[in-house]
Amino acid sequence: MVLLRYLDTKNLRLVVLLLVLIITSGCVRENVSMAHLALSSKDSKLDCKTMEEYLYFPEIAGIMASGEDGKLIGFLWDKNNQTNQQVSSALFRIDPTHKTATKIIDPQSGFEIISFAENDKYCVWVERNELKWRIYKKDKAANDKMIIDQGQYFKMGGTDYPSLSLYGDILVYDRELEIQPQNKTSQIIKIELDNHKKTVIQEIRGVNQYLGHPSVFLNNVVWHRGEWTSEMNGEIYLYDLTKDSIQQLTTDDPSICPVLWNGYVVWTTYEKDTPECKNIMIYELKSGNLSPITEAVPSDFVEYWGATVSDGFVTWNNNFLNSKLEVYDITAKKKYCPHSIIAQERRIFGNWLCWKNRSEGSGVYIMSLSHIRE
Repeated sequence: MVLLRYLDTKNLRLVVLLLVLIITSGCVRENVSMAHLALSSKDSKLDCKTMEEYLYFPEIAGIMASGEDGKLIGFLWDKNNQTNQQVSSALFRIDPTHKTATKIIDPQSGFEIISFAENDKYCVWVERNELKWRIYKKDKAANDKMIIDQGQYFKMGGTDYPSLSLYGDILVYDRELEIQPQNKTSQIIKIELDNHKKTVIQEIRGVNQYLGHPSVFLNNVVWHRGEWTSEMNGEIYLYDLTKDSIQQLTTDDPSICPVLWNGYVVWTTYEKDTPECKNIMIYELKSGNLSPITEAVPSDFVEYWGATVSDGFVTWNNNFLNSKLEVYDITAKKKYCPHSIIAQERRIFGNWLCWKNRSEGSGVYIMSLSHIRE
């Protein structure tokens, strides 16, 4: 205020105008960051008739999960760090149909978001740093959040952190805890989000074994037990929520990373002598039928992995950078192979098929599953 006394009317107006611009420009930046961000998209046509439409979003860095109302959950490239190609720490709700993105979560300072799930009432997600992890639950109606579980990082636990799966109000995830020096316990946890009732579905102890990421759908939960030994064993387990019972689904070749959809379980399998040769299998719970989706042999040097399933379709990844995109139709028991699409990081989320092609850009390609059978 002392400075203002010595300014004439003209200079005083200039100072006031500059102050207003500084204050309001800061507000505009904050509002824009929290508002809907329009995404540019490029409509493309495929040569293959069965997959004739898809969109390319250069602003999207990656998709993490499916959201409510047919939307996707993912990250955008940070426009303030385009030179270094950094991913924004915030999580966005992405609407491929209307080509918009809305920021929904900013992680705590020093943390990053690594898993997310939601229903019509709650959002749940995992944040981690190099020392600890936390699972948050947000009540959408009340617009408040709380920590429902947390743990410490320890070297023996490896680099794995909890991975979430949600169906209805049933949340399942895996966690590892250090119970004493050079020993740990691995657990599959179930939480009823409405009342916070927590149940340990399965628990094992030991240095060289672990319980892998679970998947829940309808009344069932699946996960695998794996180990870091020369035997490389791995088994798939199923938990019936209504009967409160556990069943081991696999007894032959080691099997890992199961995912559930309706009455089907999809997982990765391999032989102990050649663990680098992996295949994708599909198991029907009602009939007990087990069928291969892929049929790699050791001489092919092919590894199929990372299966995802939704809306009656399965996709997966392999270790060849320039391989063709493949999708398996569960009902028709048929593969779709659009020859013109080279794809990496293939995932299915809800009714969307997502992939990348690093040779063409850093964005994400998105196509509705409804186009596959056309």
